[in-house]
Amino acid sequence: MASRRMERVEQLLKEQLGLIFQRGLKDPRIEFVTVTGVKASPDLTRAKVYLSVMGTEKQKEETMAGVASAGGYIQRELGARVRLRYTPRLDFAVDDSADRGFHIMEILDKIERERRGRGEAAEGHDEG
Repeated sequence: MASRRMERVEQLLKEQLGLIFQRGLKDPRIEFVTVTGVKASPDLTRAKVYLSVMGTEKQKEETMAGVASAGGYIQRELGARVRLRYTPRLDFAVDDSADRGFHIMEILDKIERERRGRGEAAEGHDEG
């Protein structure tokens, strides 16, 4: 039963953090950020917040610096929105799974183009 509760709490944290990032931060470094997941410790004292950040590596670093700078504000806002005995201490991490997925799709597209190219070349030899 505890795991179901943990899932619900993590989902609630994710939703509320998403709203905070969407509407509540004025730092220009923090743009194009999506909360992709939250993993809380079993005692709910800490929570790792996974963020999808768009842009170049430099832009991602600047965004994460902005997030770190706004950490206290984000923590307070979350505490005001979520009714838990203790608000978990937030640790932010970049979720690069979207980048990895995009890279995999590029590789698959390249393989498919090469496969088609070889298929067309083989057909050309059959006709000659």
